[in-house]
Amino acid sequence: MASGTTKSTPTLPQTVDSLFLNGPLVGNPPFAYSVSLAGSPTAPAFLLRNGPPVGATEFARATGLQFSTYERNPNLSSAHQWNLNIQRQLGTDWLLETGYSGSRGLHLLRQYDGNYSPPGPGNLNAKRFFKSLEIPGTGITTSPLGGFYNHRFNGNSNYHAFTTKIERRFASGFTVLSSYTFSKNLGDTCGAAAIGNASGCGYQDPRNLTPEKAIDNQDVPHRFVMSGLYDLPYGRGRHWGANSNAVANAILGGWTLGSIVTASSGLPYSITVAGNPANTGSLSIVNRPDIIGDPRAGTQTLQQDFNIAAFQRNQPFTLGNAGRNILRQRSLYNWDFSALKNWSLHERVRLQFRFEAFQFTNTPRFGTPGIVLGNPGFGAITSSGTPRNLQGGLKLLW
Repeated sequence: MASGTTKSTPTLPQTVDSLFLNGPLVGNPPFAYSVSLAGSPTAPAFLLRNGPPVGATEFARATGLQFSTYERNPNLSSAHQWNLNIQRQLGTDWLLETGYSGSRGLHLLRQYDGNYSPPGPGNLNAKRFFKSLEIPGTGITTSPLGGFYNHRFNGNSNYHAFTTKIERRFASGFTVLSSYTFSKNLGDTCGAAAIGNASGCGYQDPRNLTPEKAIDNQDVPHRFVMSGLYDLPYGRGRHWGANSNAVANAILGGWTLGSIVTASSGLPYSITVAGNPANTGSLSIVNRPDIIGDPRAGTQTLQQDFNIAAFQRNQPFTLGNAGRNILRQRSLYNWDFSALKNWSLHERVRLQFRFEAFQFTNTPRFGTPGIVLGNPGFGAITSSGTPRNLQGGLKLLW
């Protein structure tokens, strides 16, 4: 929340014009605010049957106000996509496809501190450009004014990929589909929510957003996926065991196996610094360290996934030289396996058994290491994805 209290005072110099609060105003005061009424274990703030005291929820008593701004007439976001693919049939049942795919995003929404406090000594709010703000329609001015969320449609992204696919159509009880993508995704935006963001994503200096262009949060340079189904050739109606007895067919015949294998590069992340050495702030703003060595040098272990000695805390009141998304999580490998069998109980009734193994090989999928220089566990991996999960079930079909 922005610092400061709400009070009726003359407008101070350098005041944000109330008309600047454009866009969905429902999230801004006086349309949205909170008032805290404190009580104690023996004396509640108020009783629900009586309601809050008269005047207790008036806007003039609100503190810790938070504001958002939007452009008046922005160039709204747009996406452009293009691709070229070539297919070639190989033999009777095989298909090869290769091609190029590209896309770009223009005028993407970015959220960062609209009242940025630049690097340097002194009180954060004293260094901000806007010192106070008049709440529209109330005649009330809040001061000192902290940071507020500034929403600008000035982000960009571009994506280029080489793709190839090999497919075998289902024939003779067998089908397979495999694909490989080699790509690069560049961008300069962070999401307004943690979901979809790379770890450590933020803006270091809203006055100069050019250095934010880097490998984007969703960049996965290499990705291979292969899936397939195979009807084992034993059992009645299949290549072998067509005349097997009822017991052998019930146990060994009619099985179908399935697999999905995925191997891909890890997602990128950024290194940040504990505290605020640059004395900047505060919303969606990060401090990044200085790079003084090779982050990938040395032996990679769970206790030190990258060379932590390659980073140094940025000097007081200065910005670090480390870029965005300069490191990457470990590669991912996953194998999901399934086996199923049907028994015919009646002309239209079948009993199906299904066994499924997710993360079949139990290969660890390590999480992001500690990214905050100065915190315990910096560089150490302390989390991983869901381990192997086995399940079985019976299903009656009619």
